[in-house]
Amino acid sequence: MEINWEIEDGYAGGSRSQTTTIPDDELEMCETDEERRELVYEYIQDDFEQTVRWVFRKGYDDPDWLFG
Repeated sequence: MEINWEIEDGYAGGSRSQTTTIPDDELEMCETDEERRELVYEYIQDDFEQTVRWVFRKGYDDPDWLFG
């Protein structure tokens, strides 16, 4: 099953759709809607942690310039 999600950061025009795939056999193993919901949330959280990152706006790799 494919789940479409996006990050809402409060700024207009900044979000892009993301897609997470959950194996059908894992969903079928869930006995309740609550278990399915938790599985979906886990997959989305894992996808978020692996694909979304923050960077300094000016492209700096190191915040030392803030303290110099």
